[in-house]
Amino acid sequence: MSQKEPGQAQQSAPAGQLLAHLYEVGRMIQEQDEPTDLLRRVLDLAMEFLGAERGMVLLRQEDGTLVAAAVRGVEDAVVKAATGYSHTAVREALAGKPVMALDVATDPRLSNLMSLSLHEIQSLVCVPLRLTDRILGVIYLDSRRHGAPFHSEDLRFLTAFAAQAALALDAAHLYRRLRRENRELTRQVHDRDHYEGLLGRSHDMQELYRLLDRAADSPFPALLHGETGTGKELAARALHRRSSRHGHPFLAVNCSAFSENLLESELFGHRRGAFTGAEVDRKGLFELAHGGSLFLDELGGMSPKMQAKLLRVLQDGEFRRLGDKRTRRADVRVIAATHENLEELVREGRFREDLYYRLNVIRIELPPLRSHSEDIPQLLNHFIQRALGDSSLPAPVIQAAAMRELTTWNWSGNVRELEHTAQKMVLYAKGDPIDRDLVRRLLPGHGRKIAGNEPAPSGFPSLKQMESRHILRTIEACRGDRDEAARRLGIGRATIYRKIRDYGLQVPHSPRRSRGRTP
Repeated sequence: MSQKEPGQAQQSAPAGQLLAHLYEVGRMIQEQDEPTDLLRRVLDLAMEFLGAERGMVLLRQEDGTLVAAAVRGVEDAVVKAATGYSHTAVREALAGKPVMALDVATDPRLSNLMSLSLHEIQSLVCVPLRLTDRILGVIYLDSRRHGAPFHSEDLRFLTAFAAQAALALDAAHLYRRLRRENRELTRQVHDRDHYEGLLGRSHDMQELYRLLDRAADSPFPALLHGETGTGKELAARALHRRSSRHGHPFLAVNCSAFSENLLESELFGHRRGAFTGAEVDRKGLFELAHGGSLFLDELGGMSPKMQAKLLRVLQDGEFRRLGDKRTRRADVRVIAATHENLEELVREGRFREDLYYRLNVIRIELPPLRSHSEDIPQLLNHFIQRALGDSSLPAPVIQAAAMRELTTWNWSGNVRELEHTAQKMVLYAKGDPIDRDLVRRLLPGHGRKIAGNEPAPSGFPSLKQMESRHILRTIEACRGDRDEAARRLGIGRATIYRKIRDYGLQVPHSPRRSRGRTP
Protein backbone atom coordinates (compact mmCIF):
# COMPACT_ATOMS: atom_id res chain seq x y z
CA MET A 1 0.00 0.00 0.00
CA SER A 2 1.39 3.40 -0.94
CA GLN A 3 2.27 5.88 1.77
CA LYS A 4 1.95 9.66 1.67
CA GLU A 5 4.92 11.65 2.78
CA PRO A 6 4.06 13.73 5.84
CA GLY A 7 3.10 17.22 4.75
CA GLN A 8 2.54 16.18 1.11
CA ALA A 9 -0.54 17.88 -0.44
CA GLN A 10 -3.02 15.42 -1.87
CA GLN A 11 -5.21 15.33 -4.88
CA SER A 12 -8.53 13.58 -4.61
CA ALA A 13 -7.92 9.83 -4.99
CA PRO A 14 -9.99 8.04 -7.65
CA ALA A 15 -12.84 5.97 -6.24
CA GLY A 16 -11.26 2.78 -7.59
CA GLN A 17 -8.03 3.50 -5.76
CA LEU A 18 -9.91 4.10 -2.50
CA LEU A 19 -11.74 0.81 -2.91
CA ALA A 20 -8.48 -0.98 -3.61
CA HIS A 21 -6.95 0.52 -0.48
CA LEU A 22 -10.01 -0.42 1.59
CA TYR A 23 -9.84 -3.98 0.33
CA GLU A 24 -6.14 -4.20 1.12
CA VAL A 25 -6.40 -2.80 4.64
CA GLY A 26 -9.47 -4.94 5.27
CA ARG A 27 -7.50 -8.03 4.34
CA MET A 28 -4.62 -7.00 6.58
CA ILE A 29 -6.71 -6.33 9.67
CA GLN A 30 -8.71 -9.52 9.23
CA GLU A 31 -5.47 -11.45 9.71
CA GLN A 32 -5.35 -10.29 13.34
CA ASP A 33 -7.45 -12.16 15.92
CA GLU A 34 -6.09 -10.57 19.11
CA PRO A 35 -7.82 -7.24 19.89
CA THR A 36 -4.61 -5.52 21.04
CA ASP A 37 -2.63 -6.57 17.97
CA LEU A 38 -5.57 -5.69 15.74
CA LEU A 39 -5.85 -2.14 17.06
CA ARG A 40 -2.13 -1.52 16.68
CA ARG A 41 -2.34 -2.73 13.09
CA VAL A 42 -5.40 -0.54 12.45
CA LEU A 43 -3.58 2.53 13.74
CA ASP A 44 -0.42 1.81 11.76
CA LEU A 45 -2.39 1.40 8.52
CA ALA A 46 -4.43 4.57 9.10
CA MET A 47 -1.35 6.66 9.85
CA GLU A 48 0.51 5.17 6.89
CA PHE A 49 -2.27 5.97 4.42
CA LEU A 50 -2.95 9.51 5.67
CA GLY A 51 0.66 10.44 6.45
CA ALA A 52 -0.20 11.41 10.04
CA GLU A 53 2.49 12.11 12.62
CA ARG A 54 0.58 11.03 15.70
CA GLY A 55 -2.33 8.75 16.31
CA MET A 56 -4.44 7.00 18.95
CA VAL A 57 -7.24 4.49 19.11
CA LEU A 58 -9.45 5.37 22.07
CA LEU A 59 -11.99 2.78 23.25
CA ARG A 60 -15.04 3.59 25.31
CA GLN A 61 -15.43 1.53 28.48
CA GLU A 62 -18.69 0.43 30.10
CA ASP A 63 -18.50 3.31 32.59
CA GLY A 64 -18.08 5.84 29.75
CA THR A 65 -14.39 6.51 30.27
CA LEU A 66 -11.89 6.32 27.41
CA VAL A 67 -8.83 4.09 27.30
CA ALA A 68 -5.97 4.51 24.83
CA ALA A 69 -5.77 1.01 23.32
CA ALA A 70 -3.11 1.88 20.72
CA VAL A 71 -0.80 4.91 20.56
CA ARG A 72 1.80 6.15 18.09
CA GLY A 73 3.89 9.32 18.42
CA VAL A 74 2.18 10.58 21.59
CA GLU A 75 4.19 10.80 24.79
CA ASP A 76 3.10 8.55 27.68
CA ALA A 77 2.65 11.52 29.98
CA VAL A 78 0.30 13.15 27.47
CA VAL A 79 -1.72 9.95 27.14
CA LYS A 80 -1.99 9.49 30.92
CA ALA A 81 -2.98 13.12 31.45
CA ALA A 82 -5.47 12.95 28.56
CA THR A 83 -4.06 16.21 27.16
CA GLY A 84 -2.44 17.15 23.89
CA TYR A 85 -5.34 16.13 21.66
CA SER A 86 -8.74 17.57 20.82
CA HIS A 87 -11.40 16.41 23.27
CA THR A 88 -13.94 18.31 21.17
CA ALA A 89 -13.14 16.21 18.10
CA VAL A 90 -13.26 13.02 20.16
CA ARG A 91 -16.67 13.93 21.63
CA GLU A 92 -18.03 14.67 18.17
CA ALA A 93 -16.77 11.34 16.82
CA LEU A 94 -18.20 9.46 19.81
CA ALA A 95 -21.53 11.06 18.94
CA GLY A 96 -21.19 9.53 15.47
CA LYS A 97 -19.92 12.59 13.58
CA PRO A 98 -16.56 12.29 11.78
CA VAL A 99 -14.37 15.40 12.29
CA MET A 100 -11.66 16.81 10.04
CA ALA A 101 -9.80 20.09 10.54
CA LEU A 102 -7.37 20.88 7.72
CA ASP A 103 -6.21 24.04 9.54
CA VAL A 104 -6.84 24.01 13.29
CA ALA A 105 -5.92 27.69 13.69
CA THR A 106 -8.77 28.82 11.40
CA ASP A 107 -11.33 26.18 12.39
CA PRO A 108 -13.93 27.88 14.66
CA ARG A 109 -14.58 24.58 16.50
CA LEU A 110 -10.95 24.21 17.56
CA SER A 111 -9.07 27.51 17.25
CA ASN A 112 -9.47 28.44 20.93
CA LEU A 113 -8.25 25.10 22.34
CA MET A 114 -5.11 25.72 24.41
CA SER A 115 -3.95 22.07 24.26
CA LEU A 116 -3.82 22.05 20.45
CA SER A 117 -1.99 25.36 20.36
CA LEU A 118 0.44 24.21 23.03
CA HIS A 119 1.31 21.07 21.06
CA GLU A 120 1.35 23.01 17.75
CA ILE A 121 -1.28 20.78 16.14
CA GLN A 122 -1.95 22.03 12.60
CA SER A 123 -4.51 19.51 11.34
CA LEU A 124 -6.46 16.53 12.67
CA VAL A 125 -9.04 13.94 11.77
CA CYS A 126 -11.17 11.85 14.15
CA VAL A 127 -13.70 9.18 13.12
CA PRO A 128 -15.91 6.77 15.08
CA LEU A 129 -15.38 3.02 15.32
CA ARG A 130 -19.01 2.36 14.55
CA LEU A 131 -21.03 -0.84 14.66
CA THR A 132 -24.67 -0.91 13.64
CA ASP A 133 -25.97 -0.44 17.17
CA ARG A 134 -23.12 1.22 19.04
CA ILE A 135 -19.83 3.11 18.82
CA LEU A 136 -16.82 1.32 20.26
CA GLY A 137 -14.44 4.28 20.26
CA VAL A 138 -12.56 6.54 17.86
CA ILE A 139 -9.50 6.71 15.63
CA TYR A 140 -7.71 10.01 16.21
CA LEU A 141 -4.90 11.29 13.92
CA ASP A 142 -3.15 14.65 13.79
CA SER A 143 -0.11 16.42 12.33
CA ARG A 144 2.07 19.35 13.36
CA ARG A 145 3.25 19.95 9.80
CA HIS A 146 2.06 22.92 7.75
CA GLY A 147 0.61 22.55 4.30
CA ALA A 148 -2.63 20.59 4.85
CA PRO A 149 -1.27 17.00 5.01
CA PHE A 150 -4.84 15.67 5.03
CA HIS A 151 -7.37 15.87 2.20
CA SER A 152 -11.15 15.80 2.25
CA GLU A 153 -11.06 12.35 0.59
CA ASP A 154 -9.07 11.10 3.56
CA LEU A 155 -12.09 11.59 5.78
CA ARG A 156 -14.20 9.43 3.49
CA PHE A 157 -11.54 6.74 3.39
CA LEU A 158 -10.86 6.78 7.14
CA THR A 159 -14.59 6.64 7.96
CA ALA A 160 -15.04 3.55 5.79
CA PHE A 161 -11.82 2.06 7.13
CA ALA A 162 -12.94 2.64 10.73
CA ALA A 163 -16.21 0.83 10.02
CA GLN A 164 -14.22 -2.18 8.79
CA ALA A 165 -11.95 -1.95 11.80
CA ALA A 166 -14.93 -1.87 14.18
CA LEU A 167 -16.32 -5.06 12.63
CA ALA A 168 -12.91 -6.73 12.88
CA LEU A 169 -12.53 -5.60 16.49
CA ASP A 170 -15.97 -6.94 17.40
CA ALA A 171 -15.11 -10.25 15.72
CA ALA A 172 -11.77 -10.41 17.57
CA HIS A 173 -13.51 -9.84 20.89
CA LEU A 174 -16.03 -12.54 20.00
CA TYR A 175 -13.27 -14.92 18.98
CA ARG A 176 -11.39 -14.33 22.22
CA ARG A 177 -14.58 -14.83 24.26
CA LEU A 178 -15.40 -18.05 22.40
CA ARG A 179 -11.85 -19.28 22.88
CA ARG A 180 -12.05 -18.52 26.59
CA GLU A 181 -15.42 -20.27 26.85
CA ASN A 182 -14.04 -23.23 24.91
CA ARG A 183 -11.14 -23.51 27.35
CA GLU A 184 -13.59 -23.37 30.25
CA LEU A 185 -15.84 -26.01 28.68
CA THR A 186 -12.81 -28.18 27.96
CA ARG A 187 -11.74 -27.79 31.58
CA GLN A 188 -15.24 -28.70 32.75
CA VAL A 189 -15.28 -31.79 30.53
CA HIS A 190 -11.86 -32.75 31.87
CA ASP A 191 -13.12 -32.18 35.42
CA ARG A 192 -16.12 -34.38 34.72
CA ASP A 193 -13.80 -37.13 33.44
CA HIS A 194 -11.11 -36.53 36.07
CA TYR A 195 -12.86 -35.42 39.23
CA GLU A 196 -10.12 -34.93 41.82
CA GLY A 197 -8.56 -38.30 40.98
CA LEU A 198 -11.83 -40.12 40.28
CA LEU A 199 -12.27 -41.22 36.67
CA GLY A 200 -15.34 -41.96 34.60
CA ARG A 201 -17.80 -40.49 32.10
CA SER A 202 -20.71 -42.83 32.87
CA HIS A 203 -24.05 -41.71 34.28
CA ASP A 204 -23.23 -43.32 37.63
CA MET A 205 -19.95 -41.43 37.95
CA GLN A 206 -21.45 -38.13 36.80
CA GLU A 207 -24.13 -38.54 39.47
CA LEU A 208 -21.42 -39.24 42.04
CA TYR A 209 -19.59 -36.04 41.02
CA ARG A 210 -22.81 -34.05 41.40
CA LEU A 211 -23.40 -35.49 44.88
CA LEU A 212 -19.84 -34.69 45.91
CA ASP A 213 -20.19 -31.13 44.60
CA ARG A 214 -23.39 -30.59 46.58
CA ALA A 215 -21.95 -32.10 49.75
CA ALA A 216 -18.53 -30.45 49.59
CA ASP A 217 -19.27 -27.28 51.56
CA SER A 218 -21.75 -28.75 54.01
CA PRO A 219 -20.64 -28.46 57.66
CA PHE A 220 -22.14 -31.87 58.46
CA PRO A 221 -20.33 -35.21 58.55
CA ALA A 222 -20.51 -37.37 55.45
CA LEU A 223 -20.86 -41.13 55.20
CA LEU A 224 -19.41 -42.86 52.14
CA HIS A 225 -20.68 -46.35 51.49
CA GLY A 226 -19.39 -48.70 48.85
CA GLU A 227 -17.79 -52.03 48.19
CA THR A 228 -14.09 -52.54 48.75
CA GLY A 229 -12.03 -50.94 46.00
CA THR A 230 -14.60 -48.40 44.80
CA GLY A 231 -12.45 -45.39 45.72
CA LYS A 232 -13.90 -44.19 49.01
CA GLU A 233 -10.71 -42.41 50.08
CA LEU A 234 -10.47 -40.66 46.70
CA ALA A 235 -14.07 -39.51 47.14
CA ALA A 236 -13.26 -38.25 50.64
CA ARG A 237 -10.29 -36.30 49.30
CA ALA A 238 -12.52 -34.84 46.59
CA LEU A 239 -14.99 -33.65 49.23
CA HIS A 240 -12.16 -31.96 51.10
CA ARG A 241 -10.54 -30.34 48.06
CA ARG A 242 -13.86 -28.95 46.83
CA SER A 243 -14.74 -27.53 50.24
CA SER A 244 -13.83 -24.28 51.97
CA ARG A 245 -11.52 -26.39 54.17
CA HIS A 246 -9.22 -27.23 51.25
CA GLY A 247 -6.42 -25.03 52.59
CA HIS A 248 -6.28 -27.04 55.82
CA PRO A 249 -5.15 -30.62 56.47
CA PHE A 250 -6.81 -33.75 55.15
CA LEU A 251 -5.85 -36.74 57.28
CA ALA A 252 -6.94 -40.34 56.91
CA VAL A 253 -6.95 -43.40 59.14
CA ASN A 254 -8.11 -46.97 58.61
CA CYS A 255 -9.94 -47.73 61.84
CA SER A 256 -9.80 -51.49 61.26
CA ALA A 257 -5.99 -51.43 61.26
CA PHE A 258 -5.75 -50.49 64.96
CA SER A 259 -6.70 -52.04 68.25
CA GLU A 260 -8.98 -50.03 70.53
CA ASN A 261 -6.20 -48.37 72.57
CA LEU A 262 -4.03 -47.73 69.54
CA LEU A 263 -6.96 -46.17 67.69
CA GLU A 264 -7.76 -43.93 70.66
CA SER A 265 -4.18 -42.69 70.72
CA GLU A 266 -4.16 -42.26 66.95
CA LEU A 267 -7.34 -40.19 66.93
CA PHE A 268 -7.05 -38.21 70.16
CA GLY A 269 -3.37 -38.35 71.06
CA HIS A 270 -1.82 -39.22 74.42
CA ARG A 271 0.12 -37.76 77.30
CA ARG A 272 3.63 -38.75 78.14
CA GLY A 273 3.54 -41.81 80.40
CA ALA A 274 -0.02 -42.76 79.45
CA PHE A 275 1.27 -46.25 78.62
CA THR A 276 4.54 -48.08 78.18
CA GLY A 277 6.50 -46.42 75.39
CA ALA A 278 4.64 -43.10 75.55
CA GLU A 279 7.81 -41.07 76.02
CA VAL A 280 6.46 -37.74 74.75
CA ASP A 281 3.14 -35.95 74.49
CA ARG A 282 1.57 -36.66 71.13
CA LYS A 283 -1.19 -34.93 69.24
CA GLY A 284 -3.89 -37.06 67.70
CA LEU A 285 -5.40 -36.74 64.25
CA PHE A 286 -8.29 -34.59 65.47
CA GLU A 287 -5.84 -31.94 66.69
CA LEU A 288 -3.63 -32.22 63.64
CA ALA A 289 -6.61 -31.92 61.28
CA HIS A 290 -7.98 -28.77 62.99
CA GLY A 291 -9.74 -26.64 60.40
CA GLY A 292 -9.66 -29.45 57.87
CA SER A 293 -11.12 -32.91 57.32
CA LEU A 294 -10.54 -36.31 58.92
CA PHE A 295 -11.32 -39.46 56.94
CA LEU A 296 -12.30 -42.45 59.08
CA ASP A 297 -12.19 -45.51 56.85
CA GLU A 298 -13.84 -48.81 57.80
CA LEU A 299 -15.34 -47.55 61.05
CA GLY A 300 -17.89 -50.37 61.14
CA GLY A 301 -15.64 -52.45 63.40
CA MET A 302 -15.01 -49.65 65.90
CA SER A 303 -15.45 -50.71 69.54
CA PRO A 304 -18.40 -49.37 71.63
CA LYS A 305 -15.96 -47.32 73.73
CA MET A 306 -14.49 -45.65 70.66
CA GLN A 307 -17.94 -45.12 69.18
CA ALA A 308 -18.91 -43.18 72.31
CA LYS A 309 -15.78 -41.03 72.14
CA LEU A 310 -16.34 -40.33 68.45
CA LEU A 311 -19.96 -39.37 69.13
CA ARG A 312 -18.83 -36.82 71.71
CA VAL A 313 -16.48 -35.18 69.23
CA LEU A 314 -19.21 -35.02 66.60
CA GLN A 315 -21.72 -33.54 69.06
CA ASP A 316 -19.53 -31.07 70.95
CA GLY A 317 -16.18 -30.96 69.18
CA GLU A 318 -14.57 -32.03 72.48
CA PHE A 319 -12.13 -34.83 73.32
CA ARG A 320 -9.33 -35.77 75.68
CA ARG A 321 -5.93 -37.19 74.96
CA LEU A 322 -5.31 -40.65 76.31
CA GLY A 323 -4.11 -40.28 79.92
CA ASP A 324 -5.07 -36.58 80.09
CA LYS A 325 -7.86 -34.89 82.07
CA ARG A 326 -7.83 -31.70 80.02
CA THR A 327 -10.70 -31.29 77.56
CA ARG A 328 -9.66 -30.05 74.13
CA ARG A 329 -11.62 -28.83 71.14
CA ALA A 330 -11.14 -29.31 67.41
CA ASP A 331 -12.93 -27.95 64.37
CA VAL A 332 -12.84 -30.94 62.05
CA ARG A 333 -15.22 -32.27 59.43
CA VAL A 334 -15.50 -36.03 59.75
CA ILE A 335 -15.87 -38.07 56.57
CA ALA A 336 -16.55 -41.70 57.42
CA ALA A 337 -16.56 -44.71 55.12
CA THR A 338 -17.51 -48.34 55.30
CA HIS A 339 -18.30 -51.28 53.06
CA GLU A 340 -20.51 -52.79 55.75
CA ASN A 341 -24.26 -52.46 56.20
CA LEU A 342 -24.40 -50.10 59.18
CA GLU A 343 -28.19 -50.39 59.43
CA GLU A 344 -27.77 -54.11 59.99
CA LEU A 345 -25.04 -53.49 62.57
CA VAL A 346 -27.38 -51.09 64.40
CA ARG A 347 -30.13 -53.73 64.47
CA GLU A 348 -27.65 -56.25 65.84
CA GLY A 349 -26.54 -53.81 68.56
CA ARG A 350 -22.97 -53.65 67.24
CA PHE A 351 -23.12 -50.01 66.17
CA ARG A 352 -24.60 -47.10 68.11
CA GLU A 353 -27.83 -45.85 66.61
CA ASP A 354 -27.20 -42.24 67.69
CA LEU A 355 -23.74 -42.31 66.09
CA TYR A 356 -25.19 -43.79 62.91
CA TYR A 357 -27.74 -40.98 62.58
CA ARG A 358 -25.08 -38.39 63.38
CA LEU A 359 -22.87 -39.72 60.57
CA ASN A 360 -25.65 -40.43 58.10
CA VAL A 361 -26.68 -36.78 57.56
CA ILE A 362 -25.02 -36.90 54.14
CA ARG A 363 -24.79 -40.35 52.61
CA ILE A 364 -23.00 -40.96 49.34
CA GLU A 365 -23.05 -44.33 47.61
CA LEU A 366 -20.03 -45.23 45.50
CA PRO A 367 -21.08 -47.41 42.56
CA PRO A 368 -19.45 -50.81 42.02
CA LEU A 369 -17.44 -51.06 38.83
CA ARG A 370 -19.83 -53.59 37.28
CA SER A 371 -22.57 -50.92 37.29
CA HIS A 372 -20.51 -48.55 35.12
CA SER A 373 -18.50 -50.95 32.99
CA GLU A 374 -18.49 -48.40 30.14
CA ASP A 375 -15.76 -46.59 32.12
CA ILE A 376 -13.45 -49.62 32.06
CA PRO A 377 -11.58 -48.68 28.81
CA GLN A 378 -10.76 -45.21 30.17
CA LEU A 379 -9.73 -46.61 33.55
CA LEU A 380 -7.58 -49.30 31.93
CA ASN A 381 -5.75 -46.78 29.79
CA HIS A 382 -5.07 -44.66 32.87
CA PHE A 383 -3.80 -47.60 34.92
CA ILE A 384 -1.66 -48.95 32.07
CA GLN A 385 0.02 -45.56 31.63
CA ARG A 386 0.62 -45.40 35.37
CA ALA A 387 2.06 -48.94 35.41
CA LEU A 388 4.41 -48.14 32.53
CA GLY A 389 5.80 -45.17 34.42
CA ASP A 390 9.17 -44.15 33.03
CA SER A 391 9.82 -47.49 31.33
CA SER A 392 10.62 -47.66 27.63
CA LEU A 393 7.92 -50.25 27.00
CA PRO A 394 5.17 -49.17 24.59
CA ALA A 395 1.60 -49.15 25.85
CA PRO A 396 0.08 -52.51 24.88
CA VAL A 397 -2.94 -52.50 22.58
CA ILE A 398 -5.99 -54.28 24.00
CA GLN A 399 -7.74 -56.29 21.31
CA ALA A 400 -11.52 -55.99 20.96
CA ALA A 401 -12.22 -59.52 22.21
CA ALA A 402 -10.01 -58.91 25.24
CA MET A 403 -11.81 -55.65 25.99
CA ARG A 404 -15.18 -57.43 25.83
CA GLU A 405 -13.86 -59.95 28.33
CA LEU A 406 -12.76 -57.14 30.64
CA THR A 407 -15.97 -55.12 30.40
CA THR A 408 -18.17 -58.13 31.16
CA TRP A 409 -16.14 -59.35 34.14
CA ASN A 410 -17.79 -59.06 37.57
CA TRP A 411 -14.89 -57.16 39.24
CA SER A 412 -15.67 -58.06 42.83
CA GLY A 413 -12.63 -56.02 43.85
CA ASN A 414 -13.85 -53.09 41.75
CA VAL A 415 -11.43 -50.39 40.57
CA ARG A 416 -8.63 -51.63 42.79
CA GLU A 417 -8.83 -55.09 41.21
CA LEU A 418 -8.91 -53.51 37.76
CA GLU A 419 -5.75 -51.54 38.53
CA HIS A 420 -3.92 -54.67 39.68
CA THR A 421 -5.08 -56.47 36.53
CA ALA A 422 -3.76 -53.61 34.38
CA GLN A 423 -0.38 -53.89 36.11
CA LYS A 424 -0.25 -57.63 35.38
CA MET A 425 -1.27 -57.00 31.76
CA VAL A 426 1.68 -54.64 31.31
CA LEU A 427 4.01 -57.14 32.96
CA TYR A 428 2.97 -60.19 30.96
CA ALA A 429 2.18 -58.58 27.58
CA LYS A 430 5.80 -57.36 27.13
CA GLY A 431 4.53 -54.63 24.81
CA ASP A 432 2.62 -57.05 22.57
CA PRO A 433 -1.13 -56.73 21.95
CA ILE A 434 -3.26 -58.04 24.80
CA ASP A 435 -5.55 -60.81 23.57
CA ARG A 436 -8.47 -62.59 25.18
CA ASP A 437 -6.39 -65.62 26.19
CA LEU A 438 -4.03 -63.49 28.27
CA VAL A 439 -6.95 -61.69 29.92
CA ARG A 440 -8.58 -65.01 30.80
CA ARG A 441 -5.37 -66.27 32.35
CA LEU A 442 -5.09 -63.11 34.44
CA LEU A 443 -8.67 -63.13 35.71
CA PRO A 444 -9.38 -65.59 38.56
CA GLY A 445 -11.69 -68.46 37.63
CA HIS A 446 -10.97 -68.16 33.91
CA GLY A 447 -9.03 -71.18 32.66
CA ARG A 448 -5.52 -71.38 34.08
CA LYS A 449 -4.95 -68.75 36.71
CA ILE A 450 -1.46 -67.28 36.82
CA ALA A 451 -0.24 -68.06 40.31
CA GLY A 452 1.03 -65.28 42.47
CA ASN A 453 4.37 -67.04 42.92
CA GLU A 454 4.86 -67.87 39.23
CA PRO A 455 8.13 -66.33 38.09
CA ALA A 456 7.85 -63.28 35.90
CA PRO A 457 8.93 -63.52 32.26
CA SER A 458 12.67 -63.31 31.74
CA GLY A 459 14.03 -59.80 32.06
CA PHE A 460 11.01 -58.45 33.92
CA PRO A 461 10.72 -57.72 37.65
CA SER A 462 7.89 -59.36 39.55
CA LEU A 463 4.77 -57.36 40.35
CA LYS A 464 5.82 -57.22 44.01
CA GLN A 465 9.23 -55.91 43.00
CA MET A 466 7.63 -53.25 40.81
CA GLU A 467 5.31 -52.19 43.62
CA SER A 468 8.02 -52.08 46.27
CA ARG A 469 10.31 -50.04 44.02
CA HIS A 470 7.49 -47.64 43.16
CA ILE A 471 6.62 -47.17 46.84
CA LEU A 472 10.26 -46.57 47.76
CA ARG A 473 10.77 -44.05 44.90
CA THR A 474 7.62 -42.19 45.94
CA ILE A 475 8.70 -42.00 49.59
CA GLU A 476 12.14 -40.76 48.52
CA ALA A 477 10.49 -38.13 46.29
CA CYS A 478 8.49 -37.03 49.36
CA ARG A 479 11.71 -36.79 51.40
CA GLY A 480 10.64 -39.57 53.70
CA ASP A 481 7.15 -38.20 54.38
CA ARG A 482 5.13 -41.42 54.45
CA ASP A 483 1.77 -39.65 54.77
CA GLU A 484 2.44 -37.54 51.68
CA ALA A 485 3.67 -40.62 49.81
CA ALA A 486 0.46 -42.47 50.71
CA ARG A 487 -1.56 -39.53 49.39
CA ARG A 488 0.33 -39.51 46.08
CA LEU A 489 -0.02 -43.27 45.74
CA GLY A 490 -3.73 -43.10 46.45
CA ILE A 491 -3.58 -45.53 49.38
CA GLY A 492 -4.33 -45.22 53.07
CA ARG A 493 -1.79 -44.34 55.74
CA ALA A 494 -2.09 -47.75 57.40
CA THR A 495 -1.62 -49.43 54.01
CA ILE A 496 1.69 -47.76 53.25
CA TYR A 497 3.07 -48.60 56.70
CA ARG A 498 2.01 -52.22 56.23
CA LYS A 499 3.66 -52.43 52.81
CA ILE A 500 6.87 -50.85 54.15
CA ARG A 501 6.92 -53.55 56.82
CA ASP A 502 5.96 -56.41 54.49
CA TYR A 503 8.53 -55.48 51.84
CA GLY A 504 11.23 -54.66 54.40
CA LEU A 505 11.85 -51.28 52.80
CA GLN A 506 14.63 -49.09 54.16
CA VAL A 507 13.06 -45.67 53.84
CA PRO A 508 14.62 -42.28 54.60
CA HIS A 509 13.56 -40.37 57.68
CA SER A 510 11.22 -37.42 57.19
CA PRO A 511 12.68 -33.99 58.04
CA ARG A 512 9.38 -33.13 59.71
CA ARG A 513 9.42 -32.97 63.50
CA SER A 514 8.48 -36.34 64.94
CA ARG A 515 5.10 -36.55 66.57
CA GLY A 516 6.34 -39.12 69.06
CA ARG A 517 6.17 -42.86 69.17
CA THR A 518 3.00 -44.73 68.48
CA PRO A 519 2.05 -46.87 71.43
